[in-house]
Order: sequence, then structure tokens, then C-alpha cells
Amino acid sequence: VRQTLEKLEYCVQYQESGRSTSSVLTRTARLSIATTTGSAGAALWEALKGGSVEEDEGNNGLTHLAQQMILKGAGGRGAEEIADAIESLGANLRPFSGRDVSGLSLSVVRDRLDEGLAIFRDLVRSPDFPEAALDREKSKLLSDLAALRDNTLHYTMQQFTRALFQ
Repeated sequence: VRQTLEKLEYCVQYQESGRSTSSVLTRTARLSIATTTGSAGAALWEALKGGSVEEDEGNNGLTHLAQQMILKGAGGRGAEEIADAIESLGANLRPFSGRDVSGLSLSVVRDRLDEGLAIFRDLVRSPDFPEAALDREKSKLLSDLAALRDNTLHYTMQQFTRALFQ
């Protein structure tokens, strides 16, 4: 993934022409920047092939945990500093994970795209995964899992899906 961002500058130059771009950068990663002529906004997302479908009983939930940890620290910035920087840009930054893909998305005003890209680049290239934050996130996710098991409909659908695809 870190090597894929070397092509980021090309993608940024391309989008400034007012067109959208989506570039497959490796067999497992896709980096996309989308803008529309006349629009003041830009969207950037990085998606990695893989997700919970790649997990087994021993590491189930690892993809989701890693995506949640992305915002806890990167490039020497702590979670609060990252949140403040994104807020000051009027941007929206979200990690995501699913069955087949995981990644990070950023929506930002086009005039602040360079600043948003700097933060995005740090998050993808230099995540810190601070131990204290990791422990808190694990506890939170375990609590969330327990709550989901108490939701009969959700638990039944999860078991049905598991049985269907085994």
C-alpha cells in the first residue's frame, strides 16, 4: 500500500482537470480521487482487497480493528490531533471494512485537498497503532459483539449467512 501512494501526485494532477479518476494501483489496492466540474468538493478513497472474508476463527475481526485503529495515531499525530486537523479542513474522514474490502475515505473541499492528502498519506503510510488505544478499541469491539449477540434478528441472520457460505 505504501508504494501505491507514490502515484498519488499523478492522480491529484489528473483530477484537477475537472475529471474523475480511478486508478488500479496494484492487484490488491485501488486509490481513487473523484471530482466533478463545478463542484467545490473532492473525494478520495483507498481500498484494499480483503476483509472479513480473508479472516478465520483465529483472527476474526482483525480487519475491522485495524481500520478503527487508523484514526488513533499516524505520522506522529495522535487521535485528537488527527480529528482536529480534519475538522479544521471541514473534511470527513472514515475508515471502512467489509467482507471483501477495507479502506479509508476522505471528502474535502477541493481548495483544501492538498492538506487533506497530507493527513491521508500519513494515515496510510505511517499508522502508529498506539498500545493504549488498541486496548481500548479491543474492549469496545468486544462489548459491541456482546451487544450484537443479544440482538436476536442480527444474530440469526449472521448464523444463517455463516451456514450458507461454509
